[in-house]
Amino acid sequence: MRRWLPVLLLLLAITAAAEDVTIRIDANLRKRVIAGHGRRLVGGFHPNWIEVRRGDRVIIELHSEEGTHALAIPDYQVKSSPVAPGETVTLSFVAYRTGEFRVECAAECGGLHRTMTGTLVVRDDD
Repeated sequence: MRRWLPVLLLLLAITAAAEDVTIRIDANLRKRVIAGHGRRLVGGFHPNWIEVRRGDRVIIELHSEEGTHALAIPDYQVKSSPVAPGETVTLSFVAYRTGEFRVECAAECGGLHRTMTGTLVVRDDD
């Protein structure tokens, strides 16, 4: 029991300061003007940068405007179920590690699949 005490105290400290952070992310393909190339379809998550504090419960509402997508954060072992066009799925997790983590589309969504990325930043506000 004694060897688990530091872990329990750390978990209590993290959850005491934690709050729920809800983020809506749109997964889509948009026409954008790219210098020298005219209008092109560009896929992505919007927003593609998520910043939270360690210990926060992160609730992501993933909405697809077109195509079937899913959101994954491999370092957190988090993955949403696929979301069809016009629908929204919700996933949640506790941000327990600080750092920058890759966010990616976990459903083969077409030729722009590799552009469906983002970053989760978990900071430690002691």
